[in-house]
Amino acid sequence: MSHQVFRVASKYLYNKPLLTTQTQLEDLVDYVDSRGAEMAVKQELSEKAEDGSLGEGDIAIIPVSGALTYEETWMDAMCGMSSYQGILNMTRQAVKEGFTTIIYDVNSGGGEAYSCFESAQDIKRIASEAGVKTIAYVDGISASAAYALSVACDEVIVNPQAEVGSVGVVSQLRNTADKDKKEGVKYTYVYAGDSKIPYDAEGNFSKSFIDNLQVKIDGLYENFLTHVSEMRGIEKEAVRSTQAKMFSAQESLGIGFVDKIMTRNEFAEYLADIQEGKEDNMSLKSLSLNINEEKEKMQIEEMQKNLDASIVEKDEALSQLSASNEQLANLQEQLVSMQAEKETLEASITELNQEKQDKELSSRKEQLSAVLASDKVDSVFAAVSGLEQTSFDAIVASYAANKTQLNSSELFQEVGVSAEGEQPEDANAQASVLALIKSNKAK
Repeated sequence: MSHQVFRVASKYLYNKPLLTTQTQLEDLVDYVDSRGAEMAVKQELSEKAEDGSLGEGDIAIIPVSGALTYEETWMDAMCGMSSYQGILNMTRQAVKEGFTTIIYDVNSGGGEAYSCFESAQDIKRIASEAGVKTIAYVDGISASAAYALSVACDEVIVNPQAEVGSVGVVSQLRNTADKDKKEGVKYTYVYAGDSKIPYDAEGNFSKSFIDNLQVKIDGLYENFLTHVSEMRGIEKEAVRSTQAKMFSAQESLGIGFVDKIMTRNEFAEYLADIQEGKEDNMSLKSLSLNINEEKEKMQIEEMQKNLDASIVEKDEALSQLSASNEQLANLQEQLVSMQAEKETLEASITELNQEKQDKELSSRKEQLSAVLASDKVDSVFAAVSGLEQTSFDAIVASYAANKTQLNSSELFQEVGVSAEGEQPEDANAQASVLALIKSNKAK
């Protein structure tokens, strides 16, 4: 039901002129957010009807309660709301069935502006043409649109604790730009015509939209003032001077907004008095003509249809969730397998790199062994094994050149000593090499 309530809110509460009090508007918004409301039931008049103390005649009671809307829907009763269409339908039915008096049991802070004044005028015309007396009994509050309906009656009677007034217009603009920005939501509009959308580049309501709405509200306000002025016989400027204030029972009586002040018991006795001398004793009937058996059946069918659709949506969502969970499990298995493959591959790469490094080091040692004496290889290898290949090759080349030069020198040729450091077999030859070196040094 929450999505139904949200549609009611978006259609009837936001971004449009309303004939309601600010308090009522806030209460309506709070109601939509909490998704809960119940209709108030007036027991006093019903009890009076049951014991017959309302006298003779036929009296119909039509509730005007909660937020007022234009269209009649099955949501009205469930949400504690009344509609102009529903009130008119009940009025026509009351006249058709021969009721001689219609009581509009009012407890509403107002509602939708659309069709409000026209509906009030229709109520007055229908009752007048049928010769039916109409009374608005305010048992709580009659503000804005509710008061616009009340003044269409022959009499406006208020409970001593009731309040009346708020002849004004208000529109609450719901701007979620800052909230959307925080949540990372950004809207892009593609449109033609400067007035097609009401927002500026920052997502706020544009000045032209506000100005245009103010013109509409001002015009609606003038119509409201004229409506109350004509229906109550009060000067228009006197109505304007109230500045949409709410008035207590005594204050509203003093400015001509109501005709009488009565408690519920006093009002019941008043109804008995005005019914004396009319047709034979008939029980008081409280009309709820907008909810007949056929409509109830349609409503139940619609609710069942919505319920079935919700169940289907829930089953589909559960099926999608199950499929998603299965897919997630498969992905997790694949991830584990891929991780194991990665670790195996990394171990193989490490092993190959080590083998490559060992081969390179072995090759370098062999190269050094080819150009150095065997007792020099290890120490030189330790010093140059970590060099880059280019530097290592240069050193090997240098040692090779030195070896070649030594092997071909006259000194080594004479004594028969090779560049590899091999000594001659004859000890005298070794001594001759030393002598020769010393000789060369002396020279």
